[in-house]
Amino acid sequence: MIDTRYRTALPPTFQSTENKANINCGYNYGSGYGYGYTYSNGYGNGYNYGSGYGDNYGYTYNFDYGNGYTATVTENLTFEYCVDKTCNENRYSYAMNNPLVYVDPDGEIAWFVPIIIGAVIGGASYTAQVGFSDGGFDNWNWGQFGKSVGIGAISGAVTAGIGQIFGAVGSMGIGGEIARAYTHGFASGMISEFTGGSFMQGFAAGGLSSLAGSAFMMYGGSFANSTLGTYTFSGLAGGVGAELTGGNFWQGAGIGLMSAGLNHLATIADGAGARYYANRKAAYKDMWDKSFENGVPIRETSAWELENGGTIMLPYDKNELRTSYNNALPVSKIDSNGTRYVKFNGKWYAISGHAHTHPHIDPTGKIGLSTQDIRVYNQIGKPLTILYNKTIYSASHSSRGWVWSNKGTW
Repeated sequence: MIDTRYRTALPPTFQSTENKANINCGYNYGSGYGYGYTYSNGYGNGYNYGSGYGDNYGYTYNFDYGNGYTATVTENLTFEYCVDKTCNENRYSYAMNNPLVYVDPDGEIAWFVPIIIGAVIGGASYTAQVGFSDGGFDNWNWGQFGKSVGIGAISGAVTAGIGQIFGAVGSMGIGGEIARAYTHGFASGMISEFTGGSFMQGFAAGGLSSLAGSAFMMYGGSFANSTLGTYTFSGLAGGVGAELTGGNFWQGAGIGLMSAGLNHLATIADGAGARYYANRKAAYKDMWDKSFENGVPIRETSAWELENGGTIMLPYDKNELRTSYNNALPVSKIDSNGTRYVKFNGKWYAISGHAHTHPHIDPTGKIGLSTQDIRVYNQIGKPLTILYNKTIYSASHSSRGWVWSNKGTW
């Protein structure tokens, strides 16, 4: 079951001391349906609930003057999503005029963070290089250490910038990852050459670690998409690349670790808590695993499936056993081609479907669709993927009714 209601706060109630009027403010909004509240704090009474279809967002004000006279004013606004910051100029438009979103992060990290991380990795790389050399730490040179820290800081900034340009790993296909790898290699080679090293060694370490890390995440399994797996494989690939071109393994490994942390992993995490997966079955496995705690089903998890083959798993901290929320990321209105787009880390991705888990096993063995599931289907006009009993099911609607298909497991 999926619930798309905005749940961060109850509608506010205002009281006018001048005329003792109670103003109860409710919200009606939804893409595909509406949901509204009316509250009273003593002057008025009752609780009103309304639903309707359409893309709309509005307010309902109930005035109760305590003398038998009441008035209701309803304002409906067009449910329009904005792709720039002009929506913020309207003080009545919350979260870039998208009321399905309860947070409005930009998905970016402070500019100095990659520099600090790069400097730390650069220093750690030099430390490992000296530690594993003949003579060990007797070869320590503070000047070389400082140089490594400086090079690491520059590399960190460049690596993070490349990640911002290319976006989430796999979002542009294997061609995009080849371009990402070449850019990494060229940048690392230039930094190496300008600091007295070899262009080819820097190019090999940067390019190979980037391409290997991307391919590992796109075509590997769950471990390949984990933080440990990404760091391990990218660091190893960077070290091997440097070694093959006559360089130092640990310097290459440092470049690979930077590529993993400041590019690959940084681009798949969003400030709202969502996560991008280049491998869809790896996403399904994580969604299923996070629906349980100590083997006991505790929550649903949900995700947007993308036309490029990727999957964005949504935050699940507020989800319940039979309820999951899709309100963490902005979603556009349907375009002329019948497609909606979801915004992740500042980029818009075409939605191809929606997936969520049904961790609770029904005694009758039936999966079923809730009213909320059907609403989501009507909103996006794309198939629903239901993960049930470690099996992938696809549900779509036709003139014959709901059509189910078994897609196997992950």
